Amino acid sequence: MSAHDHPDSSTTSPPAGPAARLVHAPRELIMERGLGGVTMSAVAQAAGVARQTLYNHFPDIDSIVGTVVESHQAENIERLTAFLATVDSPADRLEHIIRHVAATSSHHQLAHDVQRGLSAHMQELIGHHDRAIRVLIVSTLEEGRARGDFRADLDPSWDARLVQRMIEGVGELVTADPDQTADIVTAAAKTVHAAVHNRQAT
Repeated sequence: MSAHDHPDSSTTSPPAGPAARLVHAPRELIMERGLGGVTMSAVAQAAGVARQTLYNHFPDIDSIVGTVVESHQAENIERLTAFLATVDSPADRLEHIIRHVAATSSHHQLAHDVQRGLSAHMQELIGHHDRAIRVLIVSTLEEGRARGDFRADLDPSWDARLVQRMIEGVGELVTADPDQTADIVTAAAKTVHAAVHNRQAT
């Protein structure tokens, strides 16, 4: 599998049953209409269920949106983690993380936009995605340092935060200028690599 075979993490599988439709329907409504388009009536209609059935699963819009965003992000992290397990080179793993952020940038930006309208509890649940990305970056930096691929003076904890900020900038640039995604990802991969690479190893 090459560095360019990253799966499209933004792909949404078709809903398979009522429970899946209750998550899929508000996700589509948010993407199409924004948070303001997500009402209990609209979700029930889009999911093809009675309003009472919807209330049996979700007490309010806050819980619906929080569940939808958390579910979507969990799926993305699961796909990314499984994919990274097939990549041997720490440098290539960092590039795949950058590609993941670029591929999911519009969805992740939506999550952050939506997040501002949710309760503190739901915001904490959604924040799991960023923490999960940080864990993947830390483990990648640790392995790269242990193998001698990355700088010996790397501090995986602090440097992971810096790398994550750089990668988040990729998502913002891609969201603002999606036609330049390939160039943005290429430039970002070079910049991140230059920041962590052990020049004595070459």
